[in-house]
Amino acid sequence: MAYLYLVRHFWRVDSRHASKPGFSGGTCMYNVELLRSLAGEKEFFAGQTLMRRMLAREVRRHREECTYLVVGDSRHQVKVTSDGAQCDCGQKHCRHGVAAILTAMESGAMQEMESYRAYLSAPALMDAVAGMLPESDGVKLVPVLFLCQDGIRIALRVGEDRLYVVRSVPKFLQCRRDGTDLPFGKGFEYKPKWMRFEEKQDQLLDILTEYCEAANVSALTGTDGRIMRITPMTAARVLHILRDIPFELHEGDTVTHHEGVGEMDIDFHFLLVGTLRELTVTAEVPRNLRPVTPDYAYVRTEGSLLFVPEHKRKLLSTLLRFSRGGEARFTFPHHDTPKVLSELMPFLLQAGDVTLSPELDKMLIRLPLTSRVYLDKEGDHVTARALFVYGDMEIDPFQPETDEKKMLILRDVEGERLVLDELARSGFHVQRGQVYLRGQDKIFDFITEGASRLTQLSEVFFSREFRKMAPRRPQLRGSITMRGGEMKLEMLDGDTPVEELIPLMEALRKRRRYFRYKDGQFIDLSDAAQWQEMADAVVEAVELTGKEGDLGACRAAYFAALLAEKALPVELDEETQKASAMRFEAPECPLSILRPYQVRGFEWMCALHEMHLGGILADEMGLGKTVQTISVLLHYARTAEKKQPSLIVSPTTLTYNWLSELNRFAPELKVLLITGGQGVRAEQIESIMEKDGPDVVITSYPLIRRDIQLMQEIPFRFAILDEAQQVKNAQSVGAHAVKQLTAMTRIALTGTPMENHAGELWSLFDFVLPGYLPRYNEFLRRWGDGRNEDDLRRRIRPFLMRRLKKDVLGELPEKLETVMMSEMAPDQKRVYDAALMQKRERVGEILREKGLGRGRAEVLSAITELRQICCHPMLCLPDYQGAAGKLEMLMDILPAALEGKKRILLFSQFTSMLRLIEKRLREERMSTLYLDGETPAAERMELTRRFNGGEGDVFLISLKAGGTGLNLTGADMVIHYDPWWNPTAEEQATGRAHRIGQTHKVEVIKLVMHATIEEQVLRMSDRKRRLFDRLITPGEEMPTRLSEKDILSLFD
Repeated sequence: MAYLYLVRHFWRVDSRHASKPGFSGGTCMYNVELLRSLAGEKEFFAGQTLMRRMLAREVRRHREECTYLVVGDSRHQVKVTSDGAQCDCGQKHCRHGVAAILTAMESGAMQEMESYRAYLSAPALMDAVAGMLPESDGVKLVPVLFLCQDGIRIALRVGEDRLYVVRSVPKFLQCRRDGTDLPFGKGFEYKPKWMRFEEKQDQLLDILTEYCEAANVSALTGTDGRIMRITPMTAARVLHILRDIPFELHEGDTVTHHEGVGEMDIDFHFLLVGTLRELTVTAEVPRNLRPVTPDYAYVRTEGSLLFVPEHKRKLLSTLLRFSRGGEARFTFPHHDTPKVLSELMPFLLQAGDVTLSPELDKMLIRLPLTSRVYLDKEGDHVTARALFVYGDMEIDPFQPETDEKKMLILRDVEGERLVLDELARSGFHVQRGQVYLRGQDKIFDFITEGASRLTQLSEVFFSREFRKMAPRRPQLRGSITMRGGEMKLEMLDGDTPVEELIPLMEALRKRRRYFRYKDGQFIDLSDAAQWQEMADAVVEAVELTGKEGDLGACRAAYFAALLAEKALPVELDEETQKASAMRFEAPECPLSILRPYQVRGFEWMCALHEMHLGGILADEMGLGKTVQTISVLLHYARTAEKKQPSLIVSPTTLTYNWLSELNRFAPELKVLLITGGQGVRAEQIESIMEKDGPDVVITSYPLIRRDIQLMQEIPFRFAILDEAQQVKNAQSVGAHAVKQLTAMTRIALTGTPMENHAGELWSLFDFVLPGYLPRYNEFLRRWGDGRNEDDLRRRIRPFLMRRLKKDVLGELPEKLETVMMSEMAPDQKRVYDAALMQKRERVGEILREKGLGRGRAEVLSAITELRQICCHPMLCLPDYQGAAGKLEMLMDILPAALEGKKRILLFSQFTSMLRLIEKRLREERMSTLYLDGETPAAERMELTRRFNGGEGDVFLISLKAGGTGLNLTGADMVIHYDPWWNPTAEEQATGRAHRIGQTHKVEVIKLVMHATIEEQVLRMSDRKRRLFDRLITPGEEMPTRLSEKDILSLFD
């Protein structure tokens, strides 16, 4: 569907211009000018004419869309909205759309649609600005907390000058979430779309909303919903927010106001008293201190809520749990006195004041701490031994203390903790009294960073084995060798062979910071980024080949290019260098007519075959992919020690073209064209491997799908796909079928190796070199979005040869002529065979009864009818519903030609055929121009100007009307849809493009139907063709040198 887009604001009515001339229906002239610039002068004025002649009729009007029926040369339906018009004609910016839009503007329908759209868009504007206004200082929120026996409850007050009690907290939260207004009386209405609270208050409401949505709050609220009970977990989150929000606190009958939850700053007081039998620790505990949350993060006391720092919570919970009458008492046996004084007392000192009885104070020894850590390597692990030294006493924190170590020493718990925390931070853990560090990442981090941090806190001693693990910079170099079709990589680090090749490559490809050899040695890879792509290619290659160490000989060129670009110290042996350059003794090309660039293509395909590889020949259309391929087939048929057939798969419309070209350039080759019913094809396929079997087998994509079970068992020398883009969809049945073929070398021929996305290229490579590229999903991940194009180009370059005409311009002839032969469609062939039988008999009678002179008109009629059936049976049988082989062949040619930016002239003798082609091209969204004998002289010149100016993809021209008098140098391809008797007439038509002023080489393509009157004409000598031209041309003298035999030969 064509769509004429208009920017919406261009349709607005500007009242400042409403009185100016050129306005109609309230629409300013500027809108009309915009429409004219979009559609172009010709289409605009044509559309304006249709509108003025009232040929755009409104058939349906809606507030958002109007439908118009535009009647001109044909009828078209156009849908108009305030954004533009959509027409079913298939053209962009068409006259029908212009006519419909102008009619809508004239009738006022456009203004109605725009007004309705503006009405619909108003809420969107309100939604867009909702919540974007600054926070309002006038809207206040005060949370109200109730401390109850069973937990915490919450209520809310909201308002501006005056605060109102929220009667239902859940309903208030719901209105806020949904943006629904909520009235509180005459003085205040809560409007959530406009009113905003402070950030912390919003966070509080978000927490309560989340709680309401997750819980059945109706069962937990009071009867009127004003006070809502919340769970301990929600209470903890609410209290955290209330540290920064003013709130009101209710505890029984006591009501207090707070600016926020404060932090507990209570210092505890401890008294330690020792006797010969026991040691007692007594702590003073505030009598009215009670927990609010289970984790003791919040407590209440004397009408206040307090936050408890995390390091005090455990001690506080213990003291409150054992408190009696404001005092908590703990009694230890006498033999625990050293432990209490050395381990417990430092923590008590952090929590508050500690008083010792005089007896205990005299017993306590105070010495400085010296920390020592011993590090060693044990297997794959690192071990650590920590000692805390006080004077002559050494304490291992992970071993039980002996009696002789139970001295009354006041230990430096903080200093010890710093050392232990650093070990824990590095990942050490204790197992059976031993301290271990496991895991390569943790060990590398500890060696490079953690050990250094530890030396700031303690004396650290390293064993010899531990020091060996210290990371060093690697000295990597390598070599690639080719042996027995396998390509292998060997790496050295310095002079030491790397045994762990793939693990090292994995570390390099993933940009790891280090690699660890089996002996425990670390190497630092932080400066080894230049190896990443190489390592990535190595790991990928080994995964795809399925053989450890084998990179695949097909990757020689890729690795060579990669190593050269990255300047990596990796040497290639002679065999690898040969494979990478695809060097071998080039054979002599068997076809002397090949041009130098075509000889290079021949040599490239031979090199691929010699190395048991495949490739894609992707030369631009017209550079002779067919003849290059035939030269390769001919070479191996002549030189191979063992006869082996090759297979060509092409579109159905091109199978006979291949047969014709093989017979033309390599007549010595025995060629088998697979055709006919299933039984016939089975016999043909069975004959392929017979002693006197064919050199070349030709089949079509539809047939290979049906015959693959028989074909896949045949060992072909070459399997060649013509127009290989036919299998660009890797999931298609056709692609699956051809990939089951067995062949020494697979070649894909295509002028468009990638039309829409990179996945199409993958599918072709999956045929020619299965397993060379990564799997499909991985391929798309790497290259599907156009990233890493250089890497992809490096990979495929050796196996994809593409030349453009501009690249080989000096080697091209002035004109390239190609005859493309096609087979008739089944229905078409039945029509032709019946007509041929009838006409042959009738012409024979005429020649016997009247002779050529008096029977000339009837003979001409019979010949013309057969030629028309070759073009399309509809030219003779208007009700014909089947396909036409030549038209389908044309539709195979045009997309690739247009992809190559070709400008095309298409000639036919039959104007009715040109109209059929025009209809088909428009259905395929190809733009056309048309010229025949009815075209006025002035319009002929205008059409010429437009085409040479770049308008139109295909110029359809009747042979007689356009054969002379036109200068169409804007074209660089000429297609003769139906062959003409007189070769001079064809040359004159071709000369419309191939003439002085032409700056591009011109391709000439002649479409011929196999085994028909057209092929008979093609085989005639130029002399006889000119004689027949005189026969069928009215007014010409009767050719006397044409015999009845010559005439009847056309009907063979």
